[in-house]
Amino acid sequence: MPNSFHVFSLVTSKRIRRFLPLLVILLMSPIARATVARPPIDHGEGLPHERYSPFSFRKTMPMHIHAGHPLIRPVADAIRSLSEDPLERLSFVHQATRLLVEYDSDLRVYGQADYHATLDQMIARKREAGWANLRDDCDGRAVFAAHLLESLSIHWRLEASSIKRHAWVSAEVHGVRYDVLDLTGDDPELQDPLYRFVGRWVLRKTNPPPRVSLRQAWLERAGGDATLGVTLGLLESAVVEHGLRPRFEVNHLRLRQQVATHAISGSSRAGTTGGAGSGPRVAGQ
Repeated sequence: MPNSFHVFSLVTSKRIRRFLPLLVILLMSPIARATVARPPIDHGEGLPHERYSPFSFRKTMPMHIHAGHPLIRPVADAIRSLSEDPLERLSFVHQATRLLVEYDSDLRVYGQADYHATLDQMIARKREAGWANLRDDCDGRAVFAAHLLESLSIHWRLEASSIKRHAWVSAEVHGVRYDVLDLTGDDPELQDPLYRFVGRWVLRKTNPPPRVSLRQAWLERAGGDATLGVTLGLLESAVVEHGLRPRFEVNHLRLRQQVATHAISGSSRAGTTGGAGSGPRVAGQ
């Protein structure tokens, strides 16, 4: 009759063999995402490396952050005019960044699956494409926010995680570190199995700054000043109304998903209700 140690070893080895592939996948996924080399491209004044990874983003990008950037100074001054409280300023930086940098994928903006652009590169791409506003994904927003925090004399640090597949910026106020532009509960990245089964247990829990409404502060403390509203991204020019109108955050990925969903649902309805000669309509037709 086998002894208890032999039985325990047998059972344990079977369990290890059963879950070993899953463990390997979970452990290797963040490493693979962080170290897969991409073909070199002409960066111009961009980052002097050929591989985009969380490590390179955290190490290299801070050298390109400047408090006196001409695009940043007016925004930082506008935030200063609304509050002297550094915690409120953190919340305003979060909201203003999401308004002034429209979210879009690197593939759509730069033609590459992953691209860490400096602020000057973001501006150059905006001018080249003829966009009204800057466009970038999470790392571009983090870069913009870091410029603002530097201009507001708030100690900051760029953050990036291959498990989260996300980049953001943290800032220290009164000895407490807060996360600006980090993921929240409704973001799809947090539903990724890698984060749900590994990341949530090994990564530091996010600590967002207390939320203070930027729009409400602008209305109550600045009287809804139009120049200040445009600077902070709260107002935009309205061609039809020949004036200014409220402006809100833009996420081009979600907009395209909504357009595709409407196009598919419209095609389905046309297929079930249309007669001879009817067919699916193209969005915007």
